[in-house]
Order: sequence, then C-alpha cells, then structure tokens
Amino acid sequence: MMLISFSYPDNSGAKEKQVQSATIHDAAAGFSLEIPDGWVYQVGAEAIMVGHNTMPGFILISPVSANNVDELSNEIQVSLMQAGNGLSLYPESIQARDERTVEVIVQGQSGFQLIRGYSLNIISLWGGGLSIIALVTAELFSDAYPALVEQIAGSVQFFEPEQAKEVQYWQNRLAGNRLTYSSSHYDTSGGWSERSEFHLCPDGSVHGSSSSGVSVDRGGAFGGSHGGSGQMQGQWRIKSFSGHAAIQAKFNDGTIYRLPLSEQNGNIYLGGQRWFVTKDAQCM
Repeated sequence: MMLISFSYPDNSGAKEKQVQSATIHDAAAGFSLEIPDGWVYQVGAEAIMVGHNTMPGFILISPVSANNVDELSNEIQVSLMQAGNGLSLYPESIQARDERTVEVIVQGQSGFQLIRGYSLNIISLWGGGLSIIALVTAELFSDAYPALVEQIAGSVQFFEPEQAKEVQYWQNRLAGNRLTYSSSHYDTSGGWSERSEFHLCPDGSVHGSSSSGVSVDRGGAFGGSHGGSGQMQGQWRIKSFSGHAAIQAKFNDGTIYRLPLSEQNGNIYLGGQRWFVTKDAQCM
C-alpha cells in the first residue's frame, strides 16, 4: 500500500483486507458500503482506512454522531482540529448539499508537506452517520480523489442498527460509574499533569471536568500555568463501529468525545489509555 508520510488516525492493531473489491456490512453500526475495485482496506476501532498499491494518499471512513447538518458541520470542524498524529487540518470550504449531506474541501499540513483533501459526510435516518475523506499531498491532489469519495458515498446504505452484545455489555458495565484518568511527569526542570473525571449516569447524562497544569523551574523558583474545562455536561451512550465498542459523549459546549473501549485483566482502557472506574457516580 502506497501511503504518504503522515498517518491519521492510528489504526494500530487493525486487520488489513487485501481485496480487489468488497462490501462492508456493519450490522451494529447500521450501514453497508462498497470498496472500489483495486483498493485495499484496514478495519480499525476508529476508522476504516482505504489505500491503493500505486495511487498515493488514503481514504478514511469513520463514524459521526450528528443528527442534523448544523451539528454535523460543527463536528467536522472539531474533528479536523483534533486530527493529531502531526496533522494540522482545517476546512477550506464547508457546504450542506442537502439536509443529510455536508461537503468539505480540506487543507492542512503535515510537517513540511501541504495536504489537500475532500470529504462527504452523511447523516443516517437512524442518527449518526459516516464521514468519508480522501487525503493526499497538495501537489498530487486531483479530481480522482473527490470521484473516489463520491463513488464510496454513493454506495452507502443505512439501516436500523442491531443491538450488539458488546454495546449492551459496556452500557451495563459503565452506567452509574465514575471514570477517572490522571497522568503526570516531573523532573528537576519541572513537569506537567492532567486529570479528567466523568460521571456516567444511568439516564444517559454525563458531567465532569478536565484540567491540566505545567510547572517550570525558573532558576530555583517554580512557575506554572493551569487550564481546565470547568464543569462539562452532556449526553453519553455506547456505539459500535467495525465490531469495536466506543463511548460517545456529546457535551453542551459542542465538544464530542468518541473513545474506543477495551478491557485487559480487569483494567478499562478508553482510547488506549487506562481509566479508573469506580461505582460512585454523582447523579441526580
């Protein structure tokens, strides 16, 4: 698979399907689509990555949580800003085609490389939907990439999602619990710390906070700064994508978290990071 030297998202542990063409049917997420002839794909917890042996760049197919085009436009912008892995992306233009589809021209940078992309984002009648985005270095971008996105988007069929066992398991496992994550590092020159805490209530509401701090040794005296989100309130639920359960939280300020869930030796991991789960959520 020929990919340019940036990666988004981390599909580590993904299973690659070396096929000429294929139908992807995800009963728990409520969609099916066709992979174009000559392309191969990897299925990960956060996205399906589609690539080609000779054509540079890649296509990413990932879930969205929005239920209308206004929410979708906001979610797209937030997702691009949170791309990570060395990518800096932003929408050059964003336009609603109809009440269920948003088209985006993407620009950005990865190191010294200029990036260009095209995406279609589609809302399902059952809520949520799919984002399909093609990314490649700017000098190699051509009409072929929007055409590929259009081809995949044209094959998408939505249907009512089936209740997956992993969704029910995690819903029961986490409802009424408090989730806490903390991390820190300090040495003689200073350090940093971060802490997040969320209360997942049985009625589907979530509230919590996130904070971080940095301290620096200024010639024998320590100075620092602290930041935080304050109190965050919203709604949470468990969603499935490509056979992986994830916690989805939408907060009133527009912030959206979607973190794949896993469990090892009784420890809970969200997005690959260990969180502590305790049965003392503060719910009304």
